[in-house]
Amino acid sequence: MGFSIFAAMIHHIVVSREAAKNLEQAAEEQEALRGKVWVLEDSLSVGPLDRGEAEGFTIRRQQYWSLLKGQEVDPIPDMERIGELSARLYRHEEEEAWFWLSSSADDLAAYLWSLPYMVKHLGRYRILSFARLPFLNEAGTVFYPQHLGEISIPELVKARKLAIPLTEQEAAFDLEHAQQLRDEGAALRLSTGSKKLVSVGEDYFDPLILDALPPRFMRGSRWLSLLRSQHQIAAPSRFLVWRIKQAAQEGKVAIRGDLNRDLKDWEIAKPEQQGATHPADQVKDQ
Repeated sequence: MGFSIFAAMIHHIVVSREAAKNLEQAAEEQEALRGKVWVLEDSLSVGPLDRGEAEGFTIRRQQYWSLLKGQEVDPIPDMERIGELSARLYRHEEEEAWFWLSSSADDLAAYLWSLPYMVKHLGRYRILSFARLPFLNEAGTVFYPQHLGEISIPELVKARKLAIPLTEQEAAFDLEHAQQLRDEGAALRLSTGSKKLVSVGEDYFDPLILDALPPRFMRGSRWLSLLRSQHQIAAPSRFLVWRIKQAAQEGKVAIRGDLNRDLKDWEIAKPEQQGATHPADQVKDQ
C-alpha cells in the first residue's frame, strides 16, 4: 500500500519488541501514523554507554551482556539501526522521526544515547512522551500505560497529537545530560520520573533482593515477578539474575537449578534451605 501524498512518512522509534507490536500494526494500517517502526532492542539502563577505547559501542555492549549471561551472546545492532535511520533522513528531507518515550529507564537511556545522531535532524525530530498520561483500554477504562505495547491502536492514533518537535534548547540540555551519564560510567541508571536518569552502583538493588528471598524454594519467574511488583524494580531480568549470581557466590542465596537457563528452570530461597546446589556450581562462568 502506498503512502499518502499529503503526509510525510513517519519513522517511529520505540524501545523493545514487546512495546512495538501495536505500533507496527498502526504504522501499517492507520494513515495518521503511516510509516516505518525502528525498534531499539538493547536495555541501556544498565551497562556501559561509551564506545570504549577501540572496540566500538556494539562490541562493548555485546561483551557486557556476554559477561552477565555467562556465555557469548549475539550483538545488538542498535547503532547500525540509528545510523541507517539518520542516513535515510538526510536523503529524504520531507520525512520525520518520532521517538515514543515512556518514563522507563530503558526508554530514557535509549533516547539520550541516540540523541547525538538524531539532533542533526531538528525540525523533523519529534518526541512523543506518554509518561503518566491516561489512556483507555479495550474495556473503556482509564489506565496509565507503563510501556507502548499496552496502548491500543485507536489510542495510538489519538496520541499522535503528543508528538512535539524537539527544540534546540531542549536538545542542548539533554545532550549535556547524556554526556554526564557517559562520563559517570555507572553500571545502573534509574528513572527519576522526569526526562532525567540518575546513576547508581551495580549493587543498588541487592538489599531488596536479599530481603525478598522466600523462606521456601520458589520458581525464579514467580519470585522475580513478586520482587518487581513489591519494590517497583524495572531493571532488566538478566541484570537482576546476575546480581543473584554474585549473592550466590557469597552464600547469601540458595539456588536449585541452573541460573544460566530460563527463569522457570531454577528456584530460589533463603540460604539456610537444605538440598540446594552449592552456589559455586551455578556460577562457574563467573
